[in-house]
Amino acid sequence: MENYRRLIEENPDIRTIELSNWGEVFLHPDLVEILEFSAERNVAITLANGVNFNHVPAKVMEALVKCGVKRITFSIDGASQFTYAQYRVNGNFDRVVDNLRRLVAVKKRLHSDTPKLTWQFVAFGHNQHEVDKARELSKELGMEFLLKLNCDDKFSPLKAPQKFARMHGLVAGNRSVFKKRTGTSYLSEICEQLWNSPQINWDGRVLGCCVNTWGDFGNAFTDGLSAVIAGEKLSYAKQMLLGRQPPRTDIPCTSCDKYVRSPGTHKKNYRTVPTRLDLLNLLPKNSIGAEMGVDEGEFSKAVLRVVRPKKLYLIDSWDSERFGESKHTSVQDEFRSEINLGRIEILRGYSHQTLGQFPDHYFDWVYIDTDHTYRNTKLELEVSLRKVKKDGVIAGHDYVEGNATSGVRYGVLQAVDDFCLEHGWEIRVLTAEKHGFLSYALKQRGSEDRTMPKLRKSTWRERAVRFLVGFKSQLVAALNRDI
Repeated sequence: MENYRRLIEENPDIRTIELSNWGEVFLHPDLVEILEFSAERNVAITLANGVNFNHVPAKVMEALVKCGVKRITFSIDGASQFTYAQYRVNGNFDRVVDNLRRLVAVKKRLHSDTPKLTWQFVAFGHNQHEVDKARELSKELGMEFLLKLNCDDKFSPLKAPQKFARMHGLVAGNRSVFKKRTGTSYLSEICEQLWNSPQINWDGRVLGCCVNTWGDFGNAFTDGLSAVIAGEKLSYAKQMLLGRQPPRTDIPCTSCDKYVRSPGTHKKNYRTVPTRLDLLNLLPKNSIGAEMGVDEGEFSKAVLRVVRPKKLYLIDSWDSERFGESKHTSVQDEFRSEINLGRIEILRGYSHQTLGQFPDHYFDWVYIDTDHTYRNTKLELEVSLRKVKKDGVIAGHDYVEGNATSGVRYGVLQAVDDFCLEHGWEIRVLTAEKHGFLSYALKQRGSEDRTMPKLRKSTWRERAVRFLVGFKSQLVAALNRDI
């Protein structure tokens, strides 16, 4: 506890800490004290890497809510005791679910929306028949549901894996096929943790990522976290991952099967621009476009000013408490003259359904900024694929894992990556705002850039922006305890 306290006191820029990796965080005897101290120092806590939740004292349950833990991911690979215990040996499924119900009850009693809860289900041959049942139970408990592939293709492999993948919206049914199809290792984005959430072991060793157990980059307790982060060893590892330096035997990444020697195939040719207004400058003038997710129309005004479209469709449901009737009315009033001129048309409805009513290959471009969930973003991308022209652009906002301040996880990044890999599209432009909520522009791989200036292959400096942007204002340290 003293090391933890000193780490935060010596590094006041730390804003978020992930308290899990190898081992079970709820067995830590000082967990309540850690949570209380973190809350006092305004450091957000997440337990998003995965917890078992078999043994949770009542005082810990209260502290999770009272101390404002942002998010917890629960590793529950089944919907019955028999299937659950196949992988979570000696685990008790009923006790875990009962603990979840207790946590939900505490949140309700304390009128708290946090922590956000995610049910993580690793798919095996012995449990694949219970995916839908687990999904339904997670919904009943107010949890998100995350389906993952088994890390060992030989242990309890899926039956009819590709059919399973199609049924559940996965790129592939096992990690080997995933690598063949995408050219990258499954969960290769873990390598980005060296930039955005460097892992720190319980004894202070900076591991870099949640996979590494065999080497380190220095010790945060004895050498100082800032010194390790800026040190030669970790800096060299980052250059390796960017393809700038060759492997080196003293770097832990060299012996890792997730070592990404080159970017994913859909991330090889993008350039960065400062803001999404600069991205708008790359869209064709006098074009036909659609903005999905309009809110009050602030970005719509920028689109009119910068792109000067021949026809702009503004699509939003405006059906929630936050985004409701008053905002719909405000947008109508704001663009009254453009509506009368036929330059703007406002369409009220769900984005993928509304866009789906247009003829195929109708739009020069679309821009997506709706609810940021994986399901809806993927649906919007799939519909957009049919509705934009052959050389058209699919663009959007919030290409990021989530909002670190609120603890809300987004599905945009994963949806965009999956879409590109499944359909042969690629990222051509990423923005580089300091706040980290990036915009993206996609095109069919190999398509001519008639709707955008010719893009050269990005330099290592530009690729580095993808990793570094958004994290200047927060230093994320992840602590875990081997138990």
